[in-house]
Parts: sequence; structure tokens; C-alpha cells
Amino acid sequence: MTPAERTKRWWAGLRVKDPEGYRERLRAKYHRRYERDPDFRQKTCDRAKRWGKEFRMRDPEEFRRQARERARRARERHRTKDPEGYRLKLRAATLAWRARNPGRVAATARAYRQKVRAKRREQKLSKYGLSIAAFEALWNAQGRVCALCGRPSGEERRLRVGVDHDHVSGTVRGILHLSCNVALGFLDEDPERFRLAADYLERHRG
Repeated sequence: MTPAERTKRWWAGLRVKDPEGYRERLRAKYHRRYERDPDFRQKTCDRAKRWGKEFRMRDPEEFRRQARERARRARERHRTKDPEGYRLKLRAATLAWRARNPGRVAATARAYRQKVRAKRREQKLSKYGLSIAAFEALWNAQGRVCALCGRPSGEERRLRVGVDHDHVSGTVRGILHLSCNVALGFLDEDPERFRLAADYLERHRG
């Protein structure tokens, strides 16, 4: 075994047995080199850049994996040593990225809101045993109008539509405006009371 190989093996053993001591010795070694050769730092950086560029072109996937791992270890060290400083730095970096990418921020927020709305809608419809596709099929079968008053849906809250179901059997009866559905509930879904209400309105129509 050559002296260079013995030295390399010794450094490898030290790195496994005493990682902190290994880093301290490595820093001291490079500091001595910097003192002897002021250009050594620049030469080292240039050599590392050349090697990184060649490595990235040779194996881009492995290059990205190692870069992510180095960044993860650096974040972990920073978070362990200075939790408050890490939090502030992370917050500042996030705000800076948002300022540089307003379009991406808006698009991400819009996509998230759409996803949340779709999830909530799916959960609400599941209470009636309906999927979004089944709801759309029923809505299209009604001609996309309220099954009670025959008017289309609208942006106003009272003109938004929802599922109407029988509270006794749980059977879905149709899709109504929220106002129409509430009216059914106020009159206890009693056809006779609705007829009386219709007669009342007819008598007092001006």
C-alpha cells in the first residue's frame, strides 16, 4: 500500500469514527493551504465548478439527488443550531420568492381553492349517495333549471342550487334553488299547506 493510499484510508476511518473531528482537521488543513497559496481558494472553487458541471451533464438525476440531500442536511444543521434564525430566514426567503413569482403564487392559490371546493362538494354530495357525475347527470336531465320553479341557477345565494331529498326515506327528489328548498322546509313539505298558500296569494293578488 502506498503512502497516499494509507493517508486516504486514515481520513476515511476518521470520518466514520469522529465526524466532528474529521471536519475540524479538514478545515485546519485547508486553512493552512490558504495561508501558503492565496489563490488556492479560487483554484478549489474553479475545480469544484468544473467537476460539478461535468457531473451534472454525465448524470443529471444523481446530481439533483445529491444537491437535494446537501440542501436538506444544511437546513437541518441551521435549524438545530438556531431555530429562531432559521424560521426568520425561511420566512424571508418565502416572501422574496413570492415577490419574484406573483403569477405562480396566484395560479397555485387558485388551483388550491378549486381543489378544496371540489373536495367539499364531493363530501356534501356523498351524504345523499351522489357523485359529482351523478349530480351533473340529474341537473342536465332537469334542463339545468330548478325542479320546483323552473328558473335557472344564478350567482345570488337564493338562486344557487342544491340537492333536495325526502327527510323520511332519504331519497333524492331533485335539484332546487336554495330558496325553494328552504320554502319546502318552512311549510313542512305539506302539499295541503302549499295549496292553501297558493290560494291565499291568488285571493290577495293586486
